[in-house]
Amino acid sequence: MTFGVPSNYEFSEIERLRKLSVTDELTGLLNRRYFFKRLAQEISKSRRNKRPFSLLILDVDKFKEINDTYGHLEGDEVLRVIAQVLLKCVREMDVVTRYAGDEFIAILPEADKNEAHPVALRILDEMKSHTFINPKTSMTYGVGVSIGISTYPNDGENATDLINTADRGLYTAKHEGRNTVRFGDRLPDPPVASVTFDGKIPRFIGRHQELKLLQNVFRDANDSVLRVVTVAGEAGVGKTRLIQEFFNAASKEAAIYLKGACFDVKIPMPYQPIREALVGFISQDEYYAYSILRSLPVAAKIEILKVIPALDVKRMGIKSDMTLEPIQDEYRLFDGVYQVLKKISERGLVVLFLDDMHWADVASLELFSYLVRNARNDRILICMTYRPEEILDGNVEKGPMASILHKLSRVHKFDKIVLSPLSKEHLKEILQSVFKGYNLSPELVDLFFNETEGNPFFVEELLKSFIENNHLEYHGKNIVLKSPETIDLPNSIRDLVQERIDKLPEELQELLVIAAAIGQEFSLKLLSLITEKNEGHIQDILDIGMDAHIIEEGISSGEEKFSFTHCKIREVLYYSLRESKRERLHLKIAGAMERLYHYEIEKHYEDLAQQYYFTRNKEKAFAYMFGCAQKAESSYAAHEAISYFSKTEKLYQEFEQALQARYRTDYVLIALSLGRLNSIISEYDTALHWLEIAQKSDDSSYQPYLLLGEVYVKKGDYETALEYLKIAFDKTKDSSHLANIETNISFVYFRVGNLNDSEHFARKAIKRLEDKTVSLVTAEGYKNLGTVYFAKNEFDSAITHYQKSLEISLELNDKRAIANSYNNLGSVYYRKRDYEKSLKHLENCLVIREEIGDKSGIVYSYNNIGNIYFNKAEYPNAEKYYRQCLEISTEIGEQSAITASYNNLGNVYLAREQFEQAREHYETSLEISKKIGEKAGIGRALSGLGNVCFNKNDYHKAEEYFTACFDIRGEIGDLSGMAFTSISLAFSAISLGDFHKAEEYFLRGSKIKEAINDVEGKLTILDQLIRLNLFTGKMESAESILVPCLKIAQESGVDEIVAEIWGLYALYYIALDQQKLAKKAVETMQSLAATTKCSIPVATFISFVKARYALYTGQYKKALPLLESALKYRRIKSSDLEYGHIMLDYVDALIHLARITEAEEKLEIAGTFFERLNIPHLDKRIEQLREYIKKTDITPIKE
Repeated sequence: MTFGVPSNYEFSEIERLRKLSVTDELTGLLNRRYFFKRLAQEISKSRRNKRPFSLLILDVDKFKEINDTYGHLEGDEVLRVIAQVLLKCVREMDVVTRYAGDEFIAILPEADKNEAHPVALRILDEMKSHTFINPKTSMTYGVGVSIGISTYPNDGENATDLINTADRGLYTAKHEGRNTVRFGDRLPDPPVASVTFDGKIPRFIGRHQELKLLQNVFRDANDSVLRVVTVAGEAGVGKTRLIQEFFNAASKEAAIYLKGACFDVKIPMPYQPIREALVGFISQDEYYAYSILRSLPVAAKIEILKVIPALDVKRMGIKSDMTLEPIQDEYRLFDGVYQVLKKISERGLVVLFLDDMHWADVASLELFSYLVRNARNDRILICMTYRPEEILDGNVEKGPMASILHKLSRVHKFDKIVLSPLSKEHLKEILQSVFKGYNLSPELVDLFFNETEGNPFFVEELLKSFIENNHLEYHGKNIVLKSPETIDLPNSIRDLVQERIDKLPEELQELLVIAAAIGQEFSLKLLSLITEKNEGHIQDILDIGMDAHIIEEGISSGEEKFSFTHCKIREVLYYSLRESKRERLHLKIAGAMERLYHYEIEKHYEDLAQQYYFTRNKEKAFAYMFGCAQKAESSYAAHEAISYFSKTEKLYQEFEQALQARYRTDYVLIALSLGRLNSIISEYDTALHWLEIAQKSDDSSYQPYLLLGEVYVKKGDYETALEYLKIAFDKTKDSSHLANIETNISFVYFRVGNLNDSEHFARKAIKRLEDKTVSLVTAEGYKNLGTVYFAKNEFDSAITHYQKSLEISLELNDKRAIANSYNNLGSVYYRKRDYEKSLKHLENCLVIREEIGDKSGIVYSYNNIGNIYFNKAEYPNAEKYYRQCLEISTEIGEQSAITASYNNLGNVYLAREQFEQAREHYETSLEISKKIGEKAGIGRALSGLGNVCFNKNDYHKAEEYFTACFDIRGEIGDLSGMAFTSISLAFSAISLGDFHKAEEYFLRGSKIKEAINDVEGKLTILDQLIRLNLFTGKMESAESILVPCLKIAQESGVDEIVAEIWGLYALYYIALDQQKLAKKAVETMQSLAATTKCSIPVATFISFVKARYALYTGQYKKALPLLESALKYRRIKSSDLEYGHIMLDYVDALIHLARITEAEEKLEIAGTFFERLNIPHLDKRIEQLREYIKKTDITPIKE
C-alpha cells in the first residue's frame, strides 16, 4: 500500500462524507451529533468571554395526530417546512439542529433571555400564518409548536443543565395550552461552602444615570440625528465596561455595532480605531460589506484601501488600470470612510465605539472630526472614551485630542459623561454581589473604599488578592477581615497586578511577557512562531490566563486575537524585564513577524518598526520606519508622517558613513517629504530648512526647487518664488512636470500684477498638455487665464475660462477643484455687481467645501462672502463671516488666513470708526505676518495701520506707514498693491495740503496700473487725479486728463466707469459755466448709470453731480435730498475734497431756502475742513457765503 496526497476527487468525497456525518437527511438541518459538539464549543467560548447564549427547544404540537390522520409522508413534509421556518426566523449566526423525532434545538450565541424571546415569538407567528394542504384530500390544516428557553449561565453552566432547563420550559408550554413559549426554571444549586472570584465584578453597579443617558441618546440617533457621546474618566474607572454594558442592553435593537480602540504605542498606525471598526464589520458580514464597497466611486474605493489594505480588490470592483490624479487630498479618504458608514446606517443605526482615544493619532482625530461635521443627519451614534489626565495639564488642554474636542464642541453638541469613582454605597453593593448571602463588616467596606478610592479596576484586583490570599474569615453568614497585622497590603495598583501575575503558572508568565512586548494585542500564530511551541498547547496555557481575567479573546482587524484585559497588566509585565532582555525579545519578535508576514510585509510596517525601534538593528528600524512614513503620507496623515520621517532621519544620522552613503537617495526623499508636509501644515520655515537640505543633497532634481518655489509663494515672497520655479523648469523635460511649473509661474506673475506674463505661462501649460489625458493641471491653467481676464476687467472672458476649468473639474469629479471654480465665478459676478449670482456661486462653493471638510477652502469662502457684505456696507454680516474665517483658520493653523482675518476685521472696525479695535487687529495681523515671514500680510497690516492714523488725523504717521507698505510691496513685486498704496499716499499728501506731491503719487499709481495692464485700476486713479484738479481749480490739468480718460473708459465697456467720467465732465462744464454741455454730460451720466448697478462710492458721486447741477440751474429744493444722499456713507476726511465741496453746496442751497441757522452750522464745518488746505478760490467762496448769511433780509427763492 502506498500513501500520497489525496486527489481532488478524494478531497471532494471526503468533504461530502463529512457533511453527511453532521447533517439530518430529512430536513437538511445539522444533526444531534453536531449539536452536542457545537454546544460544547459555545459553552467554552461564553465562559471565556463572559457572554450569555440561549437554547430554544421546539416540539411540534400533536404531531402523532398529524401522522395518524395524514400519513407519515405528510408528517415528514411538516418537519421540512418547520425546518425552513426556523432558518427564516433566526439570525445568520444562530445554529438550528434537528434534535430527535419532532424536536428541534436552536443555539443563539450571545443572546440572553430578552433577546431569545422575540426569536421564539417570531417562530410562533410564522407557524400560525402557515397553512398546510394535504395533497390527497386537499384538506387544509394548521400546525402549532411549543418552545422552551434556557440561557447560559443563569440556567446552567453545562450541556445537561441547559438542555434540562429548556426542556422544563417546553413541558410547561405543553401543559399550559400548547402553541406558546415558556422559560425553563433552573433547579436550585446546592449551598456553596466558600466564595470564589474570577476577577470580574458580576453585576454592573453604580452607573444607572449614565446608562439612562446613553439609552436616550440611542433613541435620538435612531431618528437620523448624529449623536456623539464622550465618556471621560481615570484609568480603571469603568469607561469601556459602561459602553459594553450599554451595548448589551441595547443589542436587542436593530443596530449595527462597530468597535475600534487605540493603543499606547510609539509607532501608532494612522486611522487605527476606525480601521479596526470597519474590519470588524466586514468580517461579520462580508457579502453585505463588499456590496457597499462596490457601490462607492472609484476614488473612494482606492482611498479605502489605504485604510484597509487587506481588502479584496476584485470583490470591490477595482480594476488594475484604475488610477487617481496624484494630488494630496485627504477628502477622498475621509469621504470614502464616511460613505461606507452612511450606507451601513441605511440598514440600521450605526453605533461606533472608539475606545481610549487619548492615544489616538492626529489622522484618526481629523477623520473623527470629518465624520462629526458631515454625518449630522445620519443614523450614527459615536461613543468615545478617553482619560482627561492624558489630555489636560491642570486646567490647560494639551495635545490634538483636547484641541479637536474643544473645536468640535462649538459646531456640534456633545453629550458628555464624566465617570467618577464609585461611592462607598456602590462599592458595598459590589462586595455584596461577590459575597452573596454574607454580611459584610463595616471595617471591611471601609478598608476597600480607602484603599481603592472607589476605582472599579482596583476593587477587582484587591478582591482577587484578598480571596486568593485567604485574608477573609467566614463566621456563619458574616465575613470579617483577618487580623490587620497579618495582612500585607499592596502599596500600589502595580503591586496588586504583580501579585496576581506571580501566582500564575511559570509557563503562562513567560508567554505573557512575550505578549506584552508584542503589544496590547497578540495572535496565537505569532506566539507559536516565537516560542516554537504547538498552537494547541499555547491555547491551553492561555485559557488559564483567560480564566484569571488577565487576557481575553476576541476579533480584531478581521482575525482572532488575544488582548490584555487592562493596559496596566501589560505595562507591569513589560517593565518587569531588564532593558537588555527587552531588546533581545524585540529582536526575536521582529524576526518572527518577518517570517509570518512575509507575503504581506507592507501591511505590518508599523508592527515591525515598533519592534526594531527598540533594538540596535538601526538599518531595519530605518527601513520599516521609512515604510511607515510613506504609508502615512499617502494616507494624508501629515502629522504622523512628519513624526515617522523625523524618526527615520534621526536613525539615518546614527548610521556609519558607509550606511549613510547607501541610503543617501532615501535621505533626500525624507528631506523632500518633511519639506512638503511641513508646508501643508503651514510650518514654512521648517519646510524651507528641509527643502534646502534636499536641494543641496541632490541638485539635479527639479522637485526641491519646485517645492521651494511653492513655499515662498505661500510666504508671499514672489520674487524668490519665481527664481526657484524657473530653476525647477530648467531641471526637467517631462511635459506634465513642465506644465505644472508653468501654472505655478503663471500664478506668481498674477500675484505681482504682471498679467501679460501670467497669461502667457497659463496658455503654455494648457498647450503643452492638449494632447495628454485631461488633468487638474489643465484646469489650473484655465483658472489662471480666468484670473488674468478678471484682473483686466474682461469679465465675460474670465467667466468663459473659469467655466472651462469647472467643466474639467467636474469631469475629474475633483470636488476641491469644483469648489474653487465656483468660488472664482462668484468673484467675477461680484465685480459685475451681480450680487445674487455671486452669493449663489460662493454658497455652492461653501457647501462643497463643508461637505468635503476642506477647512482651508472654507476659510476663504467665509472671507469672500464677508467681502461682499463689507462692500455692501452690511458690516454686522461681514464681521460674522470674518470671525468664522478667523475661528477655522486658527483651528487648522492656516497662518496666512489668520493674518488676513485679523486684517479684515480691522477693516470692519475702521469702517465703524472704532479706531482702537481696528488698530489692535491690524497690529495682531502685523505681528503674525512678521513671525511667519509673509510679506504680503505685512503690507496689508501696514496699510491698515496707516488708515487708522489717517482717520485719526495723524497724517504724518499715516504717511510713514503707507511708505513702509509701499516699500515692502516693492520687495515682493506686488505692483497692484504698490499702486493702491500710492493712492493712500496721495490722500495723505492732500490732507497735509501738498497737492503737488499728491499729484505725483496719483501719476505713479496710474503708471503702475498701466504697466500691469489694469485698465480699470488706472482709470480709478486718474479719476481721483481729475477730482483733485477740479476741486483745486486747475481746470486745464483736469481737461488734459479727462479727454483720454473718457476714450479709455469707453473702450473698456464698463458703463459704471464711463458714467463716472461723464460726471466729472459735468463738474468741469459747470465750473466753466457751459450749461448746454453740462446738461448733456449729466444726462449721459444718468443714462449710463441706469443700465448698471453702481457701487456705493459711484452712486454717491452721481448724487453729488446731480445736486451741483440742480444748484447750478437754481433747483435748490431738489438739490438738498441729493446732497444728503451724497453724504450718507461718508466720513469726514481732510483728503476728501469732494466732501468739502458738498458741504459748501449744502450751505448755498440752505441760504437760498432761507434756512440761515442750518447754513451757518454747515458753513462752520466747511470752513474748518478747508482751513488747513490753503485753496485760494475756495477760501474766497467761503467768505462770500459768510457775507450772504449776514444779510438777514434774504427770503426763500421760489423754484
